Amino acid sequence: MPLKGLQGRKALVTGAASGIGQAVVARLKKEGVSVFGCDIHQIRDVIATDLTSAFLVCREFAPKMKARKFGRIVNFASIAARRGSSRVGVHYAAAKGGIIGLTKTLALELGPHGITVNAVAPGFIKTERIAQASWGHDSPAAEKAFVESLPLRRAGKPDDIAGVVAMLCSEAGGYVSGATIDVNGGWYFGP
Repeated sequence: MPLKGLQGRKALVTGAASGIGQAVVARLKKEGVSVFGCDIHQIRDVIATDLTSAFLVCREFAPKMKARKFGRIVNFASIAARRGSSRVGVHYAAAKGGIIGLTKTLALELGPHGITVNAVAPGFIKTERIAQASWGHDSPAAEKAFVESLPLRRAGKPDDIAGVVAMLCSEAGGYVSGATIDVNGGWYFGP
């Protein structure tokens, strides 16, 4: 069943070349959204890539949304910002924590203009990049044990994230703003 309120809308998806971003592009297109995707293929400066770029994109598009009195912004945080992680490095966790602060502040600033701002915090999502890195597990058996420890007993798929993004952009998500939604199979569900 299509999500109400997406047909004919326009979206910019960053990180669209692979994994979660690619799935978000496909899902939004399926919902009738005209999608522009972009990506960079270098993670030299993690904070610039994961935080500064989100800030700059929001700064560029927020005035246009304010003029229309409507908009949806969905940023990407991470479980690393929610619970910490020894697998991805402090710089990544700090950048994604900054995304949560950016999201909450923008929600307060842009809400009076009809703009919702939310973040999605993925957990273990089996993308090609994560599969290549083995998510820091030493062996396939260690990865299997980790996945079986998750309450839903499966690794997430990029489509699991894309569905949440589509919902937040639809009318069904029209009263959600300032939230960070954890999409991690029950691995973490904190404040």
